[in-house]
Amino acid sequence: EIWSFDKDKGDPVTAIFQNPKVLNIGSGFDFDDGDEGIGINILGSDVEIRLYVLDGKSNSNFSYSDLSRECIYARSRNDNTVFNGYLEITHLDKVRQIIAGRFEFEIFIDGEPREGTNECGVIKVESGRFDIKYIN
Repeated sequence: EIWSFDKDKGDPVTAIFQNPKVLNIGSGFDFDDGDEGIGINILGSDVEIRLYVLDGKSNSNFSYSDLSRECIYARSRNDNTVFNGYLEITHLDKVRQIIAGRFEFEIFIDGEPREGTNECGVIKVESGRFDIKYIN
């Protein structure tokens, strides 16, 4: 699946840069078959132009939801959420508050999933990108 966060095209995307060590990017999509959303959080590391490997060994994480299928993959909801991927920040303009980059990841529930997630399986997102203004 290819994801592109583009506020100019009407995508409800947000980026919140809370301090030098906290960045939250998220977007929801209203496709014909239901609501889908992605969340990306960088926590505990200075946010700068570089590659971040997100593999569950730090506080940084990915989340995914597909409400039409009752799939909610997030560590805050289920400790057995497993994700592997990367976020690459390619542009960061702190004066104009613009951030851009790319991401890819896969996410799933390890072991016995919560009720409603059995049919969701492994979610793989490839060629994701964002180019947005952030708020503090």
